[in-house]
Amino acid sequence: DAKIFKKINSIHDCINLQDDLNNLYDWCNLNGLNLNISKCKILSFNIKKSHVYFDYKFNNVSIEPVDSFTDLGTTFDSKLCFNQHIDKITNKAFQNLGFITRTCKNFSNINALRSIYFAFVRSHVEYASLIWSSDNIGVNNKLEAIQNRFLRSLAFKFKIERPPHSNYNGVLSYFNIESLNTRRSNLHYSFLLKLLNNSIDCPYLL
Repeated sequence: DAKIFKKINSIHDCINLQDDLNNLYDWCNLNGLNLNISKCKILSFNIKKSHVYFDYKFNNVSIEPVDSFTDLGTTFDSKLCFNQHIDKITNKAFQNLGFITRTCKNFSNINALRSIYFAFVRSHVEYASLIWSSDNIGVNNKLEAIQNRFLRSLAFKFKIERPPHSNYNGVLSYFNIESLNTRRSNLHYSFLLKLLNNSIDCPYLL
């Protein structure tokens, strides 16, 4: 996959981007590469209500404009708020958790249940979180609800009492599981530390 991007402030910028697309198309033809134009999309990132419209084309065929697009498992929307992505991963995580609960209802080994949850649910909601993670309380609670449901099932199975309407800190501690929000924060701190220590080659982020 290839991506071409440019900051657009005027129609002149649009024309320059179209020139880049033309050059890419010519390069592909020169090197015997076929472009599947039907799979090419245009996505404009803009926090304003209005932006510069332009009919971008490959070989005089218009490229479809979209409001969102999934790339390497992460759904990007035009406002970069990632609501669609978060809805998608939470729905999938609940589906996976339901499957695990039904399939493993006779399991009695805590470590086995934790490992299965980590592999098929937690890994799913943490994938690429450096990109889409938010400090929005509502979003964080929505994600945490996935793990809380798993904790409720564990507490019920192993007869661990939790006062009604209380938080899950005690259950988290008992089963030696970190909250999802804590794990995301630690991941971000770790990434920043590696970036500052040049352990990660991303100079354009500094």
